[in-house]
Amino acid sequence: MTRKALKCPECDERDLQPAITELTGSTHGESFAITSDALVCPSCGFKTIPVEKMGEFALRVSDAYREKHQLLTSAQIKDRRLDLGMSQQQFANYLGVGSSSVKRWELGQIQDKAMNNLMVLKTDLDAARENVIEVSARLKQPVWVAGRQWYYLDELFQGSTNTPSEVLGSEMNFLTESFNTNYRSGGTCGLVA
Repeated sequence: MTRKALKCPECDERDLQPAITELTGSTHGESFAITSDALVCPSCGFKTIPVEKMGEFALRVSDAYREKHQLLTSAQIKDRRLDLGMSQQQFANYLGVGSSSVKRWELGQIQDKAMNNLMVLKTDLDAARENVIEVSARLKQPVWVAGRQWYYLDELFQGSTNTPSEVLGSEMNFLTESFNTNYRSGGTCGLVA
């Protein structure tokens, strides 16, 4: 089906022509330049987004905001959910939110920083490990791992000239062996840091 040409609403002189150009979109009081399919007037330069591209454009503006503010993008949220083998409903239950929230985030609604942090902690092993170590240090309490005690890092390395890998080397070997033995045999294993 051929689309009927649209007359430029600014100058009313020429029909808008399809083009790929830079457009500015705004969200949360900030503007972002996005290269996108557009309709452009060859006479006055007026630009607009075709109706069928509006959703995609809004998503790209939201993701530009997320990247600027170090938040997970919609694709990253979906990828993390799929990496965990979860449906939107399962992921929502895992996070303690409604399934409509997960759907909205994957479609472009921007999550707040607190929810972003929760998603990162519940989907990224490195972030979870760093969090355990930070909480342990702030509370000045040891971390228990696979039945062994690890102290918070300030105490562990206080006065030590060894590198963390030298200090933790034997512990990491024990943890790796313990995890592999327990996990592969169908058992459970404590937190692995």
